[in-house]
Amino acid sequence: MASLSTNMADHDEMVRKIELSVELKFAKRVAVLVKRLEKHYKSRNEQFEILDTIITGVAFDAEEDTLGEGGPITTILNAAHCINDADNKFIEQTIANLKNELPGEAHIHKIQSELSAISERDKAIDKLFEESEDEEATKDEEIIKEEKKEETIK
Repeated sequence: MASLSTNMADHDEMVRKIELSVELKFAKRVAVLVKRLEKHYKSRNEQFEILDTIITGVAFDAEEDTLGEGGPITTILNAAHCINDADNKFIEQTIANLKNELPGEAHIHKIQSELSAISERDKAIDKLFEESEDEEATKDEEIIKEEKKEETIK
């Protein structure tokens, strides 16, 4: 029965190791995704400001009032602002949602520590098995030598 409980414990630890590995991989991928999305958001806003400046300049050159219904260029500028504002709101909400799903740095370090501890236990167990196998091999060699001595004596 002890063998069965040992096998179950080994199985549970293996499953836990897989769960932690998947969780860590997911957390790292989400963190990268958030950083890329934030970088894109910043770049997009910088590009929109340039576009806004250009369109505003064109509107002034066309003697349009960019604050109201000044003409077709102002209409384009107003539409661009509406689209940009809606996109910004969506991107900001997406970033916030992803950050809420993302485990914090402390949790990531905890996962890494637990995985490290499991790996260390695995290495220690492997070392014990190797030492046990070496001892058995040495005993086997001694038995073989003894048998050869006995055969030589006969």
